[in-house]
Amino acid sequence: MSEPAILAHTLVAADPERVRAFVTGYGAMARAVARGGTEAAASGEAQSSLWRLLSTWSVQDHARQVADRVEVAGDGWRVIERGLRDALEQLDYVDDLEREDVERTLRGALGGVGMIPRATQHALEESVERLARMRELGGPAIFLGNEAVLLARKLEGWRSPPPPWDETPDWSRGCAGLLRVGLEACLRDGPSGRDVVELGLGVSDVAELLGVDVGQLDAASREDALETLVPALGAAPLVPRGRVHALGPTFLAVRDHGEGIGPIGWAAGDDLGALVTEYNALAREHRRRYGPLERVAGALSEARRCGDAVVGCIEVLPPESEGHRNWLVAP
Repeated sequence: MSEPAILAHTLVAADPERVRAFVTGYGAMARAVARGGTEAAASGEAQSSLWRLLSTWSVQDHARQVADRVEVAGDGWRVIERGLRDALEQLDYVDDLEREDVERTLRGALGGVGMIPRATQHALEESVERLARMRELGGPAIFLGNEAVLLARKLEGWRSPPPPWDETPDWSRGCAGLLRVGLEACLRDGPSGRDVVELGLGVSDVAELLGVDVGQLDAASREDALETLVPALGAAPLVPRGRVHALGPTFLAVRDHGEGIGPIGWAAGDDLGALVTEYNALAREHRRRYGPLERVAGALSEARRCGDAVVGCIEVLPPESEGHRNWLVAP
């Protein structure tokens, strides 16, 4: 018998106005699909409207990041410089069509990157760290080459505003990508300008809190496994009650199968206060998890004090993911 899947839980802080705008548009699209199917004009216009909204946010976020620049020097520069040299050693693994441009960008940066957006600095550091880790583990050549390409793109990407997003409705793969991109666009940046603000529990706590035997998640279809857990997922305060969607015909109509994602919800204002109360009650009920649950309750209280919203979800991951989540993570 194969290893059981992993039940993962995530709670992150988000911009309340963005969340309201996005979930309103997403709900309109879901209702249009439920009424007339994906071929209906109203369904296509609802999806296009969401893409226009996300395109606007993308431009706004780019402008905000470019305005917050730092000078990369000292130890910070040495880390990036070492990564640039590592990346240059991977050029043999880069596609011929991109190799010359990638090499030019990487070599040009060896003289120093000067003042760059803080978010770009953190993205470069993350890329450098990932490349070093892949080299240490003897990762596949294609991954090493791809990371060199990504590093070059991050060096140049901040210099120009992002192009407008394609607003053409596309139902070929459902709307899982749109849902994911939209929710991630709502998330607050963490102190680093790179990480979302984590409020939630890790993958090890959720099954116990839900009273779920993870063995039942060892199924050929994780979608089927999720549907068997609907009562438990719906009853738990782990996911805020203001749902973006819930499992059901409409939910399945507007997103991919196979994503392994359960209910997604959000809360803000007074609803966050109710969520804090529920987490404190969970902490009293599950004494072994008292510390983590109490910390989450405190983080939720702080989110409310700061005027943030919170977005949360539960997803089923294959065992080979080692707990690395797919949803509500830093882009």
